[in-house]
Amino acid sequence: MAGNGNNGTNDKPPPSYTGIKTIFIANILEAFYRIYQGIPDKERNYWTLYDTLDGNRALLYNGDNKIIISPQPIFPGHKEHLCALLGWKNVHNLSPRLSSPSICEDIVRPGKFGDIVEDIVRANPGVGLIPYRATKEFYRLTSFFSRKGLKFTLPETVPEDSEFISMYCNSKRGFRHFWNRALGSNTTIPIDIPDGFIVGDKEEAIEAAWWFQQKRKSFVIKLNRGTQGIGIAFFKSSQLPHTEKAFQEEVKAKLNDKLWDQPAIVVEEMIAQDLSVLNGSPSVEFFINSEGQVAPTYGGEQIFAEDRKTFSGFYIHPEATYHPYIQTAFRAGVQFGEELADIGYHGYFDIDLVCGKDNQLYAVESNLRRTGGTHIHDLAVSLLGKNYMGTHHVLGEDIHLPEDKRTSYDKCFKIFKPVLYNKATESGFIFGNPDMLQVNILHGIFIGPTRKKMEEVRRRVNRLIASL
Repeated sequence: MAGNGNNGTNDKPPPSYTGIKTIFIANILEAFYRIYQGIPDKERNYWTLYDTLDGNRALLYNGDNKIIISPQPIFPGHKEHLCALLGWKNVHNLSPRLSSPSICEDIVRPGKFGDIVEDIVRANPGVGLIPYRATKEFYRLTSFFSRKGLKFTLPETVPEDSEFISMYCNSKRGFRHFWNRALGSNTTIPIDIPDGFIVGDKEEAIEAAWWFQQKRKSFVIKLNRGTQGIGIAFFKSSQLPHTEKAFQEEVKAKLNDKLWDQPAIVVEEMIAQDLSVLNGSPSVEFFINSEGQVAPTYGGEQIFAEDRKTFSGFYIHPEATYHPYIQTAFRAGVQFGEELADIGYHGYFDIDLVCGKDNQLYAVESNLRRTGGTHIHDLAVSLLGKNYMGTHHVLGEDIHLPEDKRTSYDKCFKIFKPVLYNKATESGFIFGNPDMLQVNILHGIFIGPTRKKMEEVRRRVNRLIASL
């Protein structure tokens, strides 16, 4: 994978690389490429490129005075437009000429790119280093900088000697463990987790699945560490055999990718979702500061692809913000976060939920990192202020373009000009990450002071797509 390297050709950083408060390291692929080794080649190649590009959404994080280090460059025209819209003056992007699956290893590897990053950290003592995920490679990078005598902070990352905490709690197994530890005996917060089992391997998972089938209950099998719907399999009881041998053969056939040979699998009841309530899948995000204080950041509706497991967007709006389920989830999340803080975690985390047709709210997993809605929230705060959740409708969405609609940022920008975000009306369309067009995804953010106005922007964009 190649970057343009335009920012990495000088031996010393230019004077404009001063006053930097934060360096975001877009290491999404670094966090997941090992998982992709267990899936078919075509799928692996797609998700490898997807994650390489997806990290460029970091441009929307926080505000001014930052550098985004990404495997591939952020499209310059997009960066210039967004910075002009938001009044940012000191935002930069660095990419290596040739990137590997690990952007942190690309920095550590001897060469001009790593030298420039090192010089930037040295020129901005106390700068915050923020990765998408605190990977082993990221810790090697921070150790490398420390040995060089560089001064930096890790505002969203636990110390390396506590790495196990974030790794364990960021797993399906760890979530079930700590949720029960934090809320298992709490009868005042009406959130359950689905009935289920934590098992050692695929064979034991099939045995647990048979337990559900005997009770005529649909179920989900989840790999302990998965992403983007990879490592999640849904099974409807009514569509499966009711004799044990035939059942085992059919389930085993659906778990045939190599990734299912990994240890630690969760098998749990599939909750029948009420899609009329918060799209059936709300989520809430929180931040734990270095003092262990837990605060909600936002809540809203998750948007999924047709398979109901591949994340494709997030919708934040007043009705969601003040919905009883979201308010209940905020209370539960603070309690869950306090448990995480007690063992030393700080940084972002979310809780993904399911609205059941039985009028019950279920917590199904937690991600200990910046999540799929963080950049949408940060952009909205920069545009509209921190109270926007109670006044505006903000939808970030992946629109999968038809194969015959291969296009470019410049062409889209020209065609979408009539619907681009207007500060006066506080409504319109903003590119969330136009680099995703390389995988034929239009990642857009739709904003309006009312649902009606936001949806009108969305409809207009969809009509304009037809003319691409």
